[in-house]
Formats: sequence, structure tokens, C-alpha cells
Amino acid sequence: MSALRIVAAFLLGVIAAVVAAVVFYSHQTLNEYAQMGVSFSLAQQLGVVKQNMTDFAPLYGSVIAIALFVGFIVAALLKRVLRPLATVAYPIAGATAIIATIVIIDAALFGGGATMLPGAAGPIGLGLQGVAGLIGGVVFEMARPKS
Repeated sequence: MSALRIVAAFLLGVIAAVVAAVVFYSHQTLNEYAQMGVSFSLAQQLGVVKQNMTDFAPLYGSVIAIALFVGFIVAALLKRVLRPLATVAYPIAGATAIIATIVIIDAALFGGGATMLPGAAGPIGLGLQGVAGLIGGVVFEMARPKS
């Protein structure tokens, strides 16, 4: 039963991270247009988020799930050794995993800089993706069974 609860907690963490990541991605992309003088109504902005949830979230969500899986395993091992960091291990791992994944994929495919995702370009966009991972880690920490 405990394994099932861990899987459920992981899925909740992934869902939270994906929703946050897509909302942040959408906001950053719309912000790029706004800097060029293009404005969108609230309905249009919400439409972009909805469209990204259906079109972008499944693929990006699987990347996030893999990143969080690896990050949470590393956190589970490290928090046993670094006891003072145990309570923040999963949030830190979530943030680090998503940022590292974006940077690694971009470096491998595009030669560096977080440009594979326009909404993750630049320090603010990349940082917000890290916040999405942190949110996923917080949700996982709160939902996982405690030993």
C-alpha cells in the first residue's frame, strides 16, 4: 500500500509541476509578445493557457515526469546523508531537475541557452520553470507517506 501512495504522491507532484510549468511558459510567451506591443484580452490569454495545456503539456509533462523521477530518487538518497536538508530535499530536487533538464536538452540540441522553449528563455523564464519544479517537489513532499 505504501508503494501505491508513493506513486500517487509522485503523480500529484508531476501534475502540479506540469500545470505550473505550462502556466509560467504561457505567461512568459505572452509577455514576449507584449514587449513587442501586442496585447491580448484576458479571454485570449486564458485561451493560450488552455491550448498549451492540451497541446504542449502532454509532451512537456513526460519530460518533467522523467526529470522529477530522477531528481526525487537523488533527493531520497541525499536526504539520508544531509539530514538538515531533509525537509526541503524534494522541492530543491524538483527545481534543480527541471532547470538541469532544460539546460541539458538545449545544450545537446541547440548548443546552449534555454532556447528550446521560448517561455523558458532567459533567467526569468528558466527560473519560473524551476519554480514549477519546486512546486512539484512541495506537493510530493506533502503527499508522500512519511516513514
